[in-house]
Amino acid sequence: MPRSLRKIQSQIKKKRGAASTALVEDSRDARRLRRGVLRQEKLARSETLRQKALLPKVTRYRHFQELAGVEQFSVADILQYIESFISRFDEEIKVLAGERRLGRPRSSQEDRLRNSLEKEVSEFNVGYVVWA
Repeated sequence: MPRSLRKIQSQIKKKRGAASTALVEDSRDARRLRRGVLRQEKLARSETLRQKALLPKVTRYRHFQELAGVEQFSVADILQYIESFISRFDEEIKVLAGERRLGRPRSSQEDRLRNSLEKEVSEFNVGYVVWA
């Protein structure tokens, strides 16, 4: 049974003819079409979740790729590059904290930045995943 929505649509067109576009509500073809549409939506959702999950890694790799112009790295240089990567949101966090009145909760943007900072620090403490 074909799973692609385009295949399902073309098979229904071939079976019914190009002129007929109406389907009975609970017919077999309508159910196949609904399942195909739901599958396409599910695949699109999972793709966006996968892209969101990879975004921090991609930004980290891109940051270190820009610094990779030097042929030889010392351990101190690598640690300095990692510290610069981790501290890239520090100024923005300070500005957001300064704008906030005393006793008020943090803004959602500040929470998001602090959470990403905590994740990056914990990942640095555990170790980075290196793709070859």
